[in-house]
Amino acid sequence: MRRSRMSRRPTARLAASNREWRETARDVILARDQWQCIVCGRLTRLAHHRVPRQMGGRTHDPDVHSPDRGIAVCQRHHDRIETLERADAYRWGWLVPSGIDPATWPVYYQAEHTWYLLDPAGRRHQVAADVALGRVTP
Repeated sequence: MRRSRMSRRPTARLAASNREWRETARDVILARDQWQCIVCGRLTRLAHHRVPRQMGGRTHDPDVHSPDRGIAVCQRHHDRIETLERADAYRWGWLVPSGIDPATWPVYYQAEHTWYLLDPAGRRHQVAADVALGRVTP
């Protein structure tokens, strides 16, 4: 069955709206992290989702692009987080376990040697290391 043009237009508008929201969230994340990889400090234009898509970070989730769910990382560290070092990525807060609110899961900014909680408004709040490390890890 072929769709009419009318049935495709809302989808196109939603896609454009989603793209605009994604780009806005990305800009907030990168500005918060000063356009630097939080692992090595290199300049970057890449924002990484802390909530893996298979664990609830799907595009139908209205909070999928919330700034507390993203961090700035360079391509090298993004690849390492996504493949080789997932257990470490959970430990350092670069990934968030299923069922955990990202705003409550501290993130280690290795380039700054500092732990932060990230909020949905795009701010970060410093957390003491003993508090950050006291969380239950997967």
